[in-house]
Amino acid sequence: MTETEFDNGYWYALEVKTFAGEIGIPSASKLRKDELEQLIKLFLRTGEVKGPTLRRLVKQYVKLNQTEGSFPQAPSGRYINFISDFLTEEDNATRDDAINAWRELKKLDIPKEYRAWKKRAGA
Repeated sequence: MTETEFDNGYWYALEVKTFAGEIGIPSASKLRKDELEQLIKLFLRTGEVKGPTLRRLVKQYVKLNQTEGSFPQAPSGRYINFISDFLTEEDNATRDDAINAWRELKKLDIPKEYRAWKKRAGA
């Protein structure tokens, strides 16, 4: 599997934890989905297995506390981000419309974000 194939797939937290354990990521069952996704992508890109480090967390914490305005959307919240963007951008959209669009997007081999879905839907 390539990093792009991993990014374009939709993986449940249990699937991510299982895969991370299979490739040897330490403490995989104790890490958050977004942490595991980053470590898995590093493995797919380099073949290197790394565990989480406190230093990275501290640097990210400091960076987030220095950010002005709103925070960037978290990649692990793809469903929430998609639903939010869909309801904001689509005229007269309902929750059911957004959920159906998400289900459609999950089947596609494209990034799991509203812009990619919209571009594909408009094509």
